[in-house]
Amino acid sequence: MTASPSRDSVRQFVGAVSFAALVGVGAWISLPVGPVPITLQVFFLYLAAILLRPRFALLSMTLYVLMGLVGLPVYASGGSGLAVLIGPTGGYLVGFILGATTASLVVHATPFSRSPSRLKRVLTFLVALLICSAIIHGVGASWGKYQTSLDWKAVFLTWVLPFLPVDGVKILIAPFLADEIRRRRIFVSP
Repeated sequence: MTASPSRDSVRQFVGAVSFAALVGVGAWISLPVGPVPITLQVFFLYLAAILLRPRFALLSMTLYVLMGLVGLPVYASGGSGLAVLIGPTGGYLVGFILGATTASLVVHATPFSRSPSRLKRVLTFLVALLICSAIIHGVGASWGKYQTSLDWKAVFLTWVLPFLPVDGVKILIAPFLADEIRRRRIFVSP
């Protein structure tokens, strides 16, 4: 028996709000490594991208960005406000919205994500998260380059490269956790 469309939408909405809050909490768990700290934000974003349908992934990350815009300390290192969004690291926040939505589109448009084979599902999630990460880093670094006088090499070395190993670990863990959450039908219907 599957959930009704309205029940499923309520689950997805609750998931969107929950993941917006988790991304905000993840911002407080940070390791400063330069102009952009390493946080748990992206890990929760990855889960949202896999578990939420595209419109709810979009809603979740938009809600997260709006929470920071209105002054809640949900950005990295407890930041908030318009100055952060339009500042040098603001591109990452825009990248969160674009990356999560795109990854969710990949997951939900691919029949392998509903395959009985766990390997096919997890591989689909991995591909979606690699695309998501590329979007986040691409938008974030491009905006950072625009906002600073750094050349592309310096931007890559300080704004992208330090994150790749940690993001790689997150990308390897998130698909398995998300698959287990989906199996238990939390936030999603069968």
